[in-house]
Amino acid sequence: MSDISKIQLKNEQGNAETYDIKDVIARSHLLYVFNTVADMKNATNLENNTIAKTRGFTEIGKGAGYYYITSEAQTADNIRIFTLQNNLFAILLDNGDLNSYGADSSGNTDVTNIFNVAIANNKKLKLDENGTYLISENIELPSNFVLDGNNSTIKTNTKNIEMLTANEKENIFIKNIIILNSMRGTTFYNCNYIKLDNIKYTTKNWATLFRLCKHVHAENLYFAQPVPTLDEDYNNTDGIHINGLIDGYFKNIYGFTGDDFIALNSDESNANYGPILDVTFENCRTDLNSYYNLNSANSAYRCIRLSAETNNIDNIIFRNCNLMNFRQEVIISTGNKSSKLINNILFENCTFISNINGKFLFSSSSYIGLIKFLNCNIINNSTSSIFNLAYNIDDLIFENITLMDNTTNAHYFLNIGTNTNKVTIKNFFGLKDMTNFNLIITRGTTQQLILDTIDYKSTTDYIAQTNTNANYFGTCIFNNIKKCTQRGILYNNGPVSSTVLASNVDTSFLTVINATVARQIGGVSDKTPTS
Repeated sequence: MSDISKIQLKNEQGNAETYDIKDVIARSHLLYVFNTVADMKNATNLENNTIAKTRGFTEIGKGAGYYYITSEAQTADNIRIFTLQNNLFAILLDNGDLNSYGADSSGNTDVTNIFNVAIANNKKLKLDENGTYLISENIELPSNFVLDGNNSTIKTNTKNIEMLTANEKENIFIKNIIILNSMRGTTFYNCNYIKLDNIKYTTKNWATLFRLCKHVHAENLYFAQPVPTLDEDYNNTDGIHINGLIDGYFKNIYGFTGDDFIALNSDESNANYGPILDVTFENCRTDLNSYYNLNSANSAYRCIRLSAETNNIDNIIFRNCNLMNFRQEVIISTGNKSSKLINNILFENCTFISNINGKFLFSSSSYIGLIKFLNCNIINNSTSSIFNLAYNIDDLIFENITLMDNTTNAHYFLNIGTNTNKVTIKNFFGLKDMTNFNLIITRGTTQQLILDTIDYKSTTDYIAQTNTNANYFGTCIFNNIKKCTQRGILYNNGPVSSTVLASNVDTSFLTVINATVARQIGGVSDKTPTS
């Protein structure tokens, strides 16, 4: 029979009937049982068009399988097809169990060929529970395929490989696996509908790569990437690396990395890939101390990178994330300085821990459209300013922000080094008294500044001020601001006088320099008691 999924067996009347090979009735016609594949190969009593069973591949209990016995000529590979006595052949009835192909799960023998044969003949493949498999080449995954690692480890000793990879494929699901020592762990090029779940990575380069993909869903990814030594700049061991992705959802992402924890690069190394659109990251953490009892170096070298030169990065959400840096910024934005390619970026219910002196929590050197920070907690241990804007931002929003600032060096919450169209800070609370702290300084122009419900204590002169007489604030709207610095709200020594609309502000604190002030908005009194 050419179709080995079917088998012809004689019924009680002696007539041939065709059965599905996996049918219970077919299995009831099992004629031969052997301890191992070697025993089956040496047997002289096998008959054509029957089924044999082995209790194990090389020994009982390891790799049991069913085989279809045929006299039709086959190409034996000693993995799935075997030459028997009497000009017969045994073909493994693929069952999705890698060990039934004779794979060594101790990690001592290269099983690359076995992996490839098993993948080619199964839509679902399961590994031995808690086993270890040695791989020496890339494992190419087909479309419509499920790989269940069953909490096993796949590793390589000598090859700079990508381990599990797919190109122009779709509907791939990888779960419950540990990947060790490869150059990269999982890579997808021009693929659609990819799902990852419960994967742990330790790789020499990016743990997982998505390039020009669509519809990706990944949960429970853990990175234990090599971190740079003190004499290294960095070692490029990103966690998630994206070069073009439309529609992505990432949840429960943990770990530490030697470079970017999450890199969103629509362009890279002069290569033009594609846009990154509609991607959400939820419950991602780099501060592993509270989870894994690791030392403080085990966080992300840098947590988030946004980089766009010619392709858009738009509608990106980070929600319920806890991001702590190790050697560089928590968040960095780079790329095109004249076109608004990065837009609609939201950080919601996130905690940021900035630890590195000389590094900002957020550093922007590209044009950004809208970026929002909502319901976020910030712990600042760095002597640098916290948010640093080097290039234009159209709309920057902070709402419901709590700050625990632990440095006494002169610094700023928001250091504006360029032109901004609109800056909004609403419901901002400092959790402890601060020294030498300004909320905002501008080294460019801010067309509209909105401060609403501001409550902190600092010894610095003004809440908002310009750096030189060439910088200025345009329209300023101040509401519900307590007396939180020494002298007042606004110091504007620029060439253009500000227009200030104020409400619910203590008159003794409504001190502005070079501004026209309207003391009342919408009939609301501007007399808030001094705190």
